[in-house]
Parts: sequence; C-alpha cells; structure tokens
Amino acid sequence: MWPKQGRDEAMRAMIGAMIGTMIWLNKGWGMQADNSLWLRLQPGA
Repeated sequence: MWPKQGRDEAMRAMIGAMIGTMIWLNKGWGMQADNSLWLRLQPGA
C-alpha cells in the first residue's frame, strides 16, 4: 500500500510514541505506586 520508506517511518513513529508513553508512565504513577502495582502485573508474580 505505502512505499517502503513511508511504512518504515510510520513504524518508527509508532514505536517511538509507545516507548515515550512507557517512560512517561514509569516516571509518573510508576514511582507513586511504589512499583507494587507493577510487580503485581508481572506474569508469575
């Protein structure tokens, strides 16, 4: 559908946004929850 370069750029933008969101969540309520919620969400915790 798209030219290869356009698709690669879209993928990079999506991955960058996901990583940025994860970092923002970790900085935000990740620390406030003292990681107990995060540990509970881990598989096999």
